[in-house]
Amino acid sequence: NGYGSFVPDEGNKYMLVSAVIENIGKTAGTFLPSFGMNDDVSVKVLYGDGYEFSLTQLLGYQKDLINSTVNPLSSKEGDMAFEVPNSVAEATEPINIEFNAGKDKVAFSLR
Repeated sequence: NGYGSFVPDEGNKYMLVSAVIENIGKTAGTFLPSFGMNDDVSVKVLYGDGYEFSLTQLLGYQKDLINSTVNPLSSKEGDMAFEVPNSVAEATEPINIEFNAGKDKVAFSLR
């Protein structure tokens, strides 16, 4: 946004996942709240034999979906960032993204 840049730790890369989120509920909701409760949406990236990577909040990045408020019957497009080791970013093994909300889970293949 012209205010600076983000640099991952040495030996790591940022993996950006772009998505369109939609609120089909009847009230406004917060997607990926920083301080979530049990039924709030959370997300992680899964790699290899059980390796899990959590979100990296890029403060000030306009497209960051963390803490995004979405009104009913509305959608928003943005990014989710994950800091992963270069070895994971450059590997050919599958990477999945998993969304959780309470007991509900849904996963998608990223690679």
